[in-house]
Amino acid sequence: MLLRFENLKKVGEVYINPKNFKTMPLFLKTWRDLLSLDEEIYGVYAKTIYNPGERFLVKNKADGEKALKLLKLYLEFLGAVLPTRKVCVEC
Repeated sequence: MLLRFENLKKVGEVYINPKNFKTMPLFLKTWRDLLSLDEEIYGVYAKTIYNPGERFLVKNKADGEKALKLLKLYLEFLGAVLPTRKVCVEC
């Protein structure tokens, strides 16, 4: 779930995740160029810098430590059983 900054590729002024592309764009000058990419040609996730399974961007060691804590909390949250409340129908 961690996306390391060094795994991104700079194309023009935009950092992209190469894993998101079926076909790599030759040049992206601005974020508008990224947002105008055709998903049928470049892929469903071409307009994102992360993959659905990689939710935390890590730029340095401190970010990595924070991201691991967030990941642990996120997984704990997903595994937690939410208490059910009884609703009083007569109230």
